[in-house]
Amino acid sequence: VPNRVHGAWPRPLAFTPRMRIMDMTCETDTTVSLERLVRIERDNALMLSYILDTNSIGNFRLPPGTTMNDVNYGAIDVADMISRLRRSEVVDLTTCMNESCTSRTLERSESTRVAATRVVSATTASTATFSKNPFEERMTPSTNGVSASPASEDVSQPVTTASTKSLTSFFALDDTPLSSPQTCELRLPDTYATLSVENIRELAFEMFATVACDDEQLETVRLALNIEQHRADVVVKYIKKCKGAISNEQLTAHLHLRMMLAALENGSLGADEEFFKIRARAMSELLWSLQCSTQNSSTPHVRDDDEEGPDLSPANVLAEINRMLSLPDIDAAWVESLVEIIDAALENGKTNFRYPGVMGVKLYVELLSAIFDQVEDHTLAYDAPVILKSLEPVAKALGLADEAPRKTLLAFAIVRKAIAACQELGIECDGYDTSPVLFLLTKARNELRNVDKTMMPAVVSAMHALLQWGKFMMSDFMHTVQPPASHQDKSVMMIEPETFDVVVDITHYAATLVGYESAPILTDMCRKSARAEYERARISAMDNDNLEHGDAVCTSLRHIAQITANSADSFSAHLERYISNSPGMSEEVTGCFAAQLRESFSTDLYAWLESGPPLTIQSLNTIWAVGDLQSALVATGGTSVEPMGLQSHTAPLVFVWLSDKIDGLNTIVERCVSTEQWRVNKDSNSPAPSAVDFLRAVNETLTSFFNLRIPAHVSALRALTEGIDAAVRKFTSATIASLESTDDIIPPRPSKTRYKKDIVQKLRSEFKRARRSTTPLESSSIGAGVLRLQSLKFLLEKMSQLEKDIVPQWMEMQRNASLLEHPDATFEIVGKQWFEGLMAGAKQALHRAINVVSSQTAYCVIYRDMQSEFLDNIYYTGVHRSCDNITSDVLPFLDGVLGYVASRLDSQSRNVVAAALLEATVSGWMRVLLDGGPARVFTSGDIEPLEEEVEILSDFFIAGGQGLDAAMVAERVAPMTALLSIMSLSTNDLTKNYEEQATKEAAAAMTGAHAPSKPSSDPNADVFNSEVTLRVICHRADHAASKWIKARFSIGKTESSGGWFAF
Repeated sequence: VPNRVHGAWPRPLAFTPRMRIMDMTCETDTTVSLERLVRIERDNALMLSYILDTNSIGNFRLPPGTTMNDVNYGAIDVADMISRLRRSEVVDLTTCMNESCTSRTLERSESTRVAATRVVSATTASTATFSKNPFEERMTPSTNGVSASPASEDVSQPVTTASTKSLTSFFALDDTPLSSPQTCELRLPDTYATLSVENIRELAFEMFATVACDDEQLETVRLALNIEQHRADVVVKYIKKCKGAISNEQLTAHLHLRMMLAALENGSLGADEEFFKIRARAMSELLWSLQCSTQNSSTPHVRDDDEEGPDLSPANVLAEINRMLSLPDIDAAWVESLVEIIDAALENGKTNFRYPGVMGVKLYVELLSAIFDQVEDHTLAYDAPVILKSLEPVAKALGLADEAPRKTLLAFAIVRKAIAACQELGIECDGYDTSPVLFLLTKARNELRNVDKTMMPAVVSAMHALLQWGKFMMSDFMHTVQPPASHQDKSVMMIEPETFDVVVDITHYAATLVGYESAPILTDMCRKSARAEYERARISAMDNDNLEHGDAVCTSLRHIAQITANSADSFSAHLERYISNSPGMSEEVTGCFAAQLRESFSTDLYAWLESGPPLTIQSLNTIWAVGDLQSALVATGGTSVEPMGLQSHTAPLVFVWLSDKIDGLNTIVERCVSTEQWRVNKDSNSPAPSAVDFLRAVNETLTSFFNLRIPAHVSALRALTEGIDAAVRKFTSATIASLESTDDIIPPRPSKTRYKKDIVQKLRSEFKRARRSTTPLESSSIGAGVLRLQSLKFLLEKMSQLEKDIVPQWMEMQRNASLLEHPDATFEIVGKQWFEGLMAGAKQALHRAINVVSSQTAYCVIYRDMQSEFLDNIYYTGVHRSCDNITSDVLPFLDGVLGYVASRLDSQSRNVVAAALLEATVSGWMRVLLDGGPARVFTSGDIEPLEEEVEILSDFFIAGGQGLDAAMVAERVAPMTALLSIMSLSTNDLTKNYEEQATKEAAAAMTGAHAPSKPSSDPNADVFNSEVTLRVICHRADHAASKWIKARFSIGKTESSGGWFAF
């Protein structure tokens, strides 16, 4: 098995010791079963070869001072090796080493026959390893075409610093990080005999020397092939002996049979034994090809039992050659017989002594070394066309009769020379007018440009090797092409962008010649380079010193996004045009580089977002950096770059953020209302501090939400406004709760009394007018109430304005957020129903609070602030038009109250307060008439002045059309009007009405059938009932009424002269 780990190749396969199982079956050649050995070794040999091809030396453990050349491949347990490599373990080869050179020499001396049998076993096993001719039929890409040095293998570089420990759950570095190639080798497939490069060159020189016309050309080829002078002289000497026969037979592999015989002098090989062995190995190559053809033939030759003579099948002849070559001494007579055997075997196979394709290609490629200048390095000789012309006879003898395969192999040889120039000179070519590497590769590209696609399989294998080299050179072009690469790693072979352009074209032509489409290959190379570039970005970001502060993952992602965006820009600026301008390319090919960067980054980004990071400034900066990255990627990759698709990942984060913000808003509300004193500033109409602080919190919450500028569903906006609605409701509830309720303000109903003239006269004669309140309005109930109304109205106006501003801000937020997805993205415009009534809940709560606070304030004014004027004074001494009535005592105070309200509230709020004051005035007025105490008794003659006061009160609130609406005023005073209509009835009618009403109400209560109630807006709903009628009778200044009450109720006469609440 070739040692591909070091790029070196051991001695020929036919001489490599095989597995121990051969020792049990190698007593004689006749005991070796070819079929048995094939079954045993086929799978192991193929699999072991593949493993060593694809793994670096770092995956194997060797004893100190040894190399892979010292490994006994037959002793390796292939199945165990595969298992260990899959577990990323190091394979221990210390127990599979060959014996020392001294021990092997002694063993061969003592047991020559056993060693020869092992060679035969190795030959038959290797024969079974390849069931087809690997040279004539080799049409698939070979991984052996390009060989990288161990330094080009990927070496894992895990990040272990303390600052990046938190990154492991998101950034698990690949087991095979970035490649840093030092060298790459362009190599043709192996031959059966595994002749060394020196051997191939000697055979090529031999074939050229046969047809060389002058000594100058021969010397040029010798120097190019680096053939020692004495070896060249030996070759020329033997050629002269058999040149005549060769001329008659034409130039074929038969030459080496003649040379083998020519090596015999005086019945002995003498010092030219190695010369003979090289030719024998070359002939075994020819026999191997014949054997493969025989095996693959549909009608293989079967030897008859009665057929006389030796079996000259290629397998037997190969076995004999290998046995002979393993002997310490070679008999000259045996050489003559072997030549005859080979000659007969080849004649039977009718091969015409033509070397198989790869052997011929190898010989011709080595001869092409002559076209390069032997003095000036890395350039073509001035007479290169003449030399190529002189090589045509040899090329035709090697099966390269057409110009197309010769041009293809010429390009192959030039590329190999360019590789050597690049390794020696690097990217800096001081002293050269132009880059030798660029010059040579351009020449190779020109040779490949017009080559016919149809060619022999062996040449196709050379194109496979060239294709593999091109893929190797492009597999990480962001790291190996300068610019964009800017590192100073001398171990990496660097090329210029112009050279990269030529490599892209060569890769295209090589892929076309082997029957592949170049676009998928270049697409794959772009993706590989993008993945490698992204891995470097990850490593660079995770090594950043700033990771020690804050969220390391978040900071790393932001740096990765920035570095990746720079990589996309660099690719677009320096390399994209070379790929897109290559034949057969399209935008999708160059776009896949950016698309792969997007795919790699999105994987890390989504993993981080799904971990649920809080939306802080740090995390938002990272998400916003995605927009810059996406813009750079789209500018590079165009339509190949898909939108980032962030909304499904960021939406949960937005809702978590909203939950925290709304909780904080509710906390602010609680703090504001708990510290609010509702102190009135005499010279200021500003709202309360709690309302200002609350609005500031709402604005900050909304501003923070719109400043997120990340993709979010419109339901998040609804959730935010609903949270604000709830906070407003909490604020309004607290504002209402800071006032006394109406039920607490209105005193309870007093006990009923019946009329007694003496008592009434006594009470009225003892009446003393209560003093009017001198408390300033701002310190009274109206001051505190107006301050609350100012605050509520202030919030209502701001909420209405916010509702108008929310939709445009949301649209702007979504427009900015869509740029994170794709620079050309259009954000989704949702239906209007999502934006209807965004702040409806808040406005409804504020409207309700304004009404409740107005009502409670109005009742406080009537029942608390105006208690002396209203409840204590009016009508206590009877109904008079001049004093102690609504006009004289109540309306002046109400006028001052309304003036105070009008100076601090807008007209709409003023009307709400005025309506509440009217309602509270009617309530207090009716309470004076129905529950004003024993001194307040009325006659039918009092109705007229009372009705006049109703009209005066109505006109007061209508204010000549500038106050409340007349219909509203009429509605509010309707209960008073209805009460006066009842009071205008005679005592007899009142008593009859009472009895009828009481009877109906009792019957309804017994049957459970209640009369249908009137709407609550009906002002007479609470007036026309037996309770009101009874109270009117109790306050009737009529002896008959008092007698009627005495006869039916236990309502006594009040003897006390206490306040009106004391009866």
